[in-house]
Amino acid sequence: MKAAGRKAKGSSAEREFAKMLVDSGLDKFARRMVLSGSVFGLESDIMTKLPFMFEIKNHEKVRVWEFWDQTVNQSLGTTRRPVLVIKSNRRGFLVVMGAGDWLELASYALDKAGGAKYE
Repeated sequence: MKAAGRKAKGSSAEREFAKMLVDSGLDKFARRMVLSGSVFGLESDIMTKLPFMFEIKNHEKVRVWEFWDQTVNQSLGTTRRPVLVIKSNRRGFLVVMGAGDWLELASYALDKAGGAKYE
Protein backbone atom coordinates (compact mmCIF):
# COMPACT_ATOMS: atom_id res chain seq x y z
CA MET A 1 0.00 0.00 0.00
CA LYS A 2 1.26 3.47 -0.87
CA ALA A 3 2.01 6.00 1.86
CA ALA A 4 -1.09 8.08 1.02
CA GLY A 5 -3.27 4.97 1.36
CA ARG A 6 -1.73 4.09 4.73
CA LYS A 7 -2.30 7.63 5.98
CA ALA A 8 -5.93 7.59 4.83
CA LYS A 9 -6.46 4.18 6.46
CA GLY A 10 -5.01 5.46 9.74
CA SER A 11 -7.01 8.69 9.64
CA SER A 12 -10.19 6.72 9.01
CA ALA A 13 -9.53 4.53 12.08
CA GLU A 14 -8.86 7.65 14.18
CA ARG A 15 -12.17 9.21 13.11
CA GLU A 16 -14.01 5.94 13.73
CA PHE A 17 -12.60 5.57 17.26
CA ALA A 18 -13.31 9.22 18.08
CA LYS A 19 -16.91 8.63 16.98
CA MET A 20 -17.06 5.61 19.29
CA LEU A 21 -16.04 7.86 22.21
CA VAL A 22 -18.73 10.38 21.24
CA ASP A 23 -21.43 7.73 20.73
CA SER A 24 -20.59 6.08 24.08
CA GLY A 25 -21.20 9.37 25.89
CA LEU A 26 -17.67 9.43 27.32
CA ASP A 27 -16.76 12.64 25.47
CA LYS A 28 -19.25 14.34 23.17
CA PHE A 29 -16.46 16.53 21.75
CA ALA A 30 -13.86 13.79 21.04
CA ARG A 31 -12.35 14.07 17.58
CA ARG A 32 -9.36 13.11 15.52
CA MET A 33 -6.37 15.31 16.27
CA VAL A 34 -5.28 17.14 13.13
CA LEU A 35 -1.54 16.59 12.50
CA SER A 36 -1.51 14.00 15.29
CA GLY A 37 1.97 12.87 16.15
CA SER A 38 3.69 15.45 13.96
CA VAL A 39 3.50 18.49 16.24
CA PHE A 40 5.10 18.67 19.70
CA GLY A 41 2.39 18.68 22.35
CA LEU A 42 -0.18 17.15 19.99
CA GLU A 43 1.02 13.56 20.10
CA SER A 44 -2.35 11.98 20.88
CA ASP A 45 -4.32 10.78 17.86
CA ILE A 46 -7.58 11.77 19.56
CA MET A 47 -8.45 15.12 21.14
CA THR A 48 -10.47 14.30 24.24
CA LYS A 49 -11.17 15.40 27.80
CA LEU A 50 -10.46 11.85 28.97
CA PRO A 51 -7.21 11.34 30.92
CA PHE A 52 -5.76 9.13 28.19
CA MET A 53 -3.26 9.64 25.39
CA PHE A 54 -4.58 7.52 22.52
CA GLU A 55 -2.39 6.05 19.80
CA ILE A 56 -4.51 4.49 17.04
CA LYS A 57 -2.98 1.86 14.75
CA ASN A 58 -4.74 0.25 11.78
CA HIS A 59 -2.38 -2.48 10.52
CA GLU A 60 -2.71 -6.02 9.27
CA LYS A 61 0.48 -7.09 11.03
CA VAL A 62 0.14 -5.87 14.59
CA ARG A 63 3.48 -5.25 16.25
CA VAL A 64 2.16 -4.77 19.78
CA TRP A 65 5.44 -4.07 21.55
CA GLU A 66 6.69 -1.66 18.90
CA PHE A 67 3.35 0.17 18.90
CA TRP A 68 3.19 0.10 22.71
CA ASP A 69 6.68 1.61 23.06
CA GLN A 70 5.65 4.45 20.72
CA THR A 71 2.48 5.04 22.73
CA VAL A 72 4.34 5.16 26.05
CA ASN A 73 7.08 7.42 24.69
CA GLN A 74 4.51 9.88 23.34
CA SER A 75 2.78 10.06 26.72
CA LEU A 76 5.99 10.92 28.61
CA GLY A 77 5.87 14.40 30.09
CA THR A 78 2.07 14.47 30.05
CA THR A 79 -0.48 13.67 32.73
CA ARG A 80 -2.36 11.36 30.37
CA ARG A 81 -2.22 7.57 30.59
CA PRO A 82 -1.02 5.78 27.43
CA VAL A 83 -3.64 3.74 25.57
CA LEU A 84 -2.92 1.86 22.35
CA VAL A 85 -5.93 1.17 20.14
CA ILE A 86 -5.34 -1.36 17.36
CA LYS A 87 -7.46 -2.46 14.43
CA SER A 88 -7.08 -4.64 11.35
CA ASN A 89 -9.19 -5.07 8.22
CA ARG A 90 -12.56 -6.68 8.94
CA ARG A 91 -11.81 -6.72 12.68
CA GLY A 92 -12.93 -4.46 15.49
CA PHE A 93 -10.83 -2.31 17.76
CA LEU A 94 -8.77 -3.69 20.63
CA VAL A 95 -7.47 -1.56 23.49
CA VAL A 96 -4.05 -2.14 25.05
CA MET A 97 -3.07 -0.43 28.27
CA GLY A 98 -0.69 -1.00 31.15
CA ALA A 99 -1.90 -3.44 33.78
CA GLY A 100 -1.60 -0.84 36.56
CA ASP A 101 -3.77 1.60 34.62
CA TRP A 102 -6.31 -1.13 33.83
CA LEU A 103 -6.49 -2.18 37.50
CA GLU A 104 -7.07 1.43 38.54
CA LEU A 105 -9.79 1.80 35.89
CA ALA A 106 -11.47 -1.47 36.93
CA SER A 107 -11.37 -0.45 40.59
CA TYR A 108 -12.96 2.90 39.73
CA ALA A 109 -15.67 1.13 37.71
CA LEU A 110 -16.46 -1.20 40.64
CA ASP A 111 -16.66 1.73 43.05
CA LYS A 112 -19.06 3.55 40.72
CA ALA A 113 -21.16 0.37 40.39
CA GLY A 114 -21.77 0.32 44.10
CA GLY A 115 -18.73 -1.59 45.26
CA ALA A 116 -19.78 -4.99 43.96
CA LYS A 117 -16.43 -6.61 44.70
CA TYR A 118 -15.88 -10.33 44.80
CA GLU A 119 -14.54 -11.88 47.96
